[in-house]
Amino acid sequence: GIDDRVVVELFLEGGSEFTAIVLDVGSGFDCHPVVLLPTEVELQFQGSVDVREKDAIFNYRRKYLPTQQVAYHTPPRFPIVVINSIREGASLLFQRLGLCDFARIDGWFLPSSTHVFSSSETKYGSTEWGTILFTDINLISGMEQTSFLFQQASKVGFSHSNILRTIIGHACSRFPNLASYNSVSSHLPGRSSGSKPTEALNKREGIREVFVIFGGDTSERQVSLMSGTNVWLNLQAFNDIEVTPCLLASSIDCSSGMDANITDPDSSSRVVWSLPYSLVLRHTTEEVLAACIEAIEPDRAAFTSHLRNQVVNDLVEGLKKHSWFTGFDIADELPMRHSINEWIKLAKENQATVFIA
Repeated sequence: GIDDRVVVELFLEGGSEFTAIVLDVGSGFDCHPVVLLPTEVELQFQGSVDVREKDAIFNYRRKYLPTQQVAYHTPPRFPIVVINSIREGASLLFQRLGLCDFARIDGWFLPSSTHVFSSSETKYGSTEWGTILFTDINLISGMEQTSFLFQQASKVGFSHSNILRTIIGHACSRFPNLASYNSVSSHLPGRSSGSKPTEALNKREGIREVFVIFGGDTSERQVSLMSGTNVWLNLQAFNDIEVTPCLLASSIDCSSGMDANITDPDSSSRVVWSLPYSLVLRHTTEEVLAACIEAIEPDRAAFTSHLRNQVVNDLVEGLKKHSWFTGFDIADELPMRHSINEWIKLAKENQATVFIA
């Protein structure tokens, strides 16, 4: 039935929401949590300030359904000191609460100009840039294919199957009678998934290139993204196929420098992006395009690479002790931007099969 209790939470005006996946890489019951790259949740508004004030809620539609009212940034666009504090705090919470295997911990970053607690300076999580508040503990993260678990895991080298096997492998390690099952099920594909077909891959005997393209301008573009994502993920299971996900960008591509009022859908100036694994995991084509543009910005790329290396090193330190861990299977690559003619030429050169989703 309906509970007779309610939770009333303070509205944190001016704050930025974040979520972080915590992965336990310790041995047995020895807890060694590693926090992956957190994600900043940015609500985007169109209209007056009144709309912003009345509708600044991360609701069901914004979280789970296609919408242009939310954007995700992994890692967050926070100062590195703040990101490190988020990771340290989430790790400490995981340990203090006695959590196992993995969890998702959510919270808010409140810039110094935002005053919520008069004594916030004395609380853990206070930095020179602002205050970090942890508000939600999720013992089981969402398992939808574009959920935060898979978004953040893919940023540091885990495919969907790899992160799930890693979590299950760690859980089994606490129970000796499950060790034999764990060793049998720990086999992972030996090839990585990326956005750039390489000469070595193309020359491997028996390997067929497949380009899965989705997106475009029509009202069906979000369905195209979902269909293309499903095709791409399912083709990952075949060892004789090298599949590359590709986004046909809208004819109004803010990265092209074109006048948004002068567009020709049939023009050779149309853009196709070859996507790395992590950037496919979005709800809308607009999110994918925005993530591509953000990813190739030089300062942002360097910032992300630095943080990614930190997380990977932390993970390896713990996971190398486990016989069932066979390594990461997602390459650290940037998206690649092609004109439509360049992309067609690339497909021909690689003798690729093109799947139009």
